[in-house]
Amino acid sequence: MSMEKKYKIRKSGNSDVTTIPKEVKEHIGVNTGDSISYLLKEDGSIVITKAVEEVDIDQIVISVMAEYDEAIKDLVDL
Repeated sequence: MSMEKKYKIRKSGNSDVTTIPKEVKEHIGVNTGDSISYLLKEDGSIVITKAVEEVDIDQIVISVMAEYDEAIKDLVDL
């Protein structure tokens, strides 16, 4: 599949923004709220891909500890 469309870069606050066409989102498998990665190539081209989300083990442990705080305290008291 080949596609070429031109989009303007606009100012939004202190950032520059542009839209991502529906066809591009579908092609790389992203939805609103997902993250993307940019790979800057030596020839001046850019590859845009869906970002691989890293698992934050520390945040998972904190979340579990908060959810089961009372149960964990009860187990310690046994």
